[in-house]
Amino acid sequence: MASGAGREGRLGHNDWENKLTPTPLTREALGGATVVFVAAGRVHTVAVTSEGALWVWGMGNCGQLGLGDLNNRLAPARVGAEEAFRGSQVLTVAHTLTVTKDGALWSCGFGAHGVLGHNDQNDRLVPTRIEAQHVGNANVISAAPGPCHSAAVTDEGTLYTWGDKEGLEHTDKEAKVVPTMCQATPAARRASGTLPLPATAPRPGLCHGHACTTGQHR
Repeated sequence: MASGAGREGRLGHNDWENKLTPTPLTREALGGATVVFVAAGRVHTVAVTSEGALWVWGMGNCGQLGLGDLNNRLAPARVGAEEAFRGSQVLTVAHTLTVTKDGALWSCGFGAHGVLGHNDQNDRLVPTRIEAQHVGNANVISAAPGPCHSAAVTDEGTLYTWGDKEGLEHTDKEAKVVPTMCQATPAARRASGTLPLPATAPRPGLCHGHACTTGQHR
């Protein structure tokens, strides 16, 4: 179900029309599969199906759709052909973070400030795995992108943040271009907005929203 501002195709209905009430996407638009997770970024949307496929639509100006180009998509388009994202959670703003079931962290899109975690500030047009060594070779269980920084939590309970220095809560107050362990307390992290939300928490877009429903999708 999608509603709100439709420009750049962010609602996935193959047009730019606004929707004032929740409007369903057909199952056929997503390859006939059931959506189990959806995340709305500022101007794009990402969904994961029960088969492990990643589908994207909306603005692609920074590569945030992960389709290898900078084009917009007005309707859902599948990322790759493999079933690599079964059980994944996806988080989006101007860049996209994907946490897979096996604890790997992937990113694509806008790379300014090092928010993608690849030791540079380059954009990525396709999902690229963040090296496990940067998160202590642990499994990532949750992640969250901000406008100028990113954060992730591992199964060891460790918080890593990276990107612009504002909001990272590192004692040296420096920007980070790879995930870096954060020593701040949970209360401080919540106050600064760097503590990732639980996987079940809703993540609305800037001017639009999506929701998954159970049962038949028509």
